[in-house]
Amino acid sequence: MALNTYNLLLAGIQNFLEDNDAELTASVPDVINLAEIRLVRDLDLSIFRRINAALTLTIGNPVGIKPTIAGPDLLVATKGIWLTGGTIVGNKFLEERSYEFLIDYNSGAANGIPKYFAEIDESNWYFAVPPLATYVVHLRYLSRPNPLTVANQTNWLSTYASDLLFKASLAEAEKFLKADERSVMWSNDYNDQLPQARRELVSKFSNQVDRVGATAVPQAPRSQVK
Repeated sequence: MALNTYNLLLAGIQNFLEDNDAELTASVPDVINLAEIRLVRDLDLSIFRRINAALTLTIGNPVGIKPTIAGPDLLVATKGIWLTGGTIVGNKFLEERSYEFLIDYNSGAANGIPKYFAEIDESNWYFAVPPLATYVVHLRYLSRPNPLTVANQTNWLSTYASDLLFKASLAEAEKFLKADERSVMWSNDYNDQLPQARRELVSKFSNQVDRVGATAVPQAPRSQVK
């Protein structure tokens, strides 16, 4: 059974559930979207990552406001930060630490070239030490493919991981139906298949450019792909 388009996936879910209830039918698009979010997080592949020149730091201010990135390239999670500008030659890559560690590190510290960053919340980063210059923050972040809809029949997930997407969708649909045992069954089936599928996808795409967004981004060597 082909499941590599939105309409085919929609029909497949309803056929497996054997439930044509209008409320369920109306909720299946949300179920698919939840399954897509789950699959992107679980696969955590380099091809789901983007690069953005996010912001310019303010001298003496350790807080940087995260950029608002329009969909589908939503900023799901920070994967790496580096700085350019000022007296920096090339790129200055920052190490991630806890917010509490950075607060202590910055206590009495003079302005300089930041060495660390931390997540404060969904809107802000914190840097240590406070910036000495207006450094440009470059961000590599986890994103998502353009979601499947009636108007967008295919995406990376439906093309290369349609079986996993289908099982994740069924698990979410059974939750909606409050069929706990069947939801657990599909989740277990999904979880059993995930490691092998992820290995295959890493092997297939580790040396190719980003296929999710419009901008080609060179990928890390296979040994560096998480």
